[in-house]
Amino acid sequence: MLKKVFYTLLLICFSISYGQNTNVAFSRALQLNIRPYIKASNKAFRDQNFTEGARLFDSLVNYKLVGTQFDDFTVKNLSSKKITLSKIGKPVFIITYASWCIINKGDIPALNKIVEEQHGDLEVLVFFWGTRADL
Repeated sequence: MLKKVFYTLLLICFSISYGQNTNVAFSRALQLNIRPYIKASNKAFRDQNFTEGARLFDSLVNYKLVGTQFDDFTVKNLSSKKITLSKIGKPVFIITYASWCIINKGDIPALNKIVEEQHGDLEVLVFFWGTRADL
């Protein structure tokens, strides 16, 4: 009996220390899980099972992506200045837009409110996918 307790505790300690020392990159977690998600969500939407589609998305995010470490990368801003994510030094809120997307009426006022309320504590980055002319 004591031997079983010892091995159980040893296994728990190993599991805890292993979990604390592993950082999974967001891109890797997405790469490993996106194909099954796309296949299952496409089927759900083909079947018009929107509840299942929402559940699949929530599962992907909550069980596969939350807790991953966002990849470090460098981008150029509008004035061609390079910005490296890891050098920002505070939490970053990333929003993406594209020339083919319609911006919702409330997006810009909500974004301005976040920036106003969190100025100094949060960096807001808006990534635009498209050409400079479209921007």
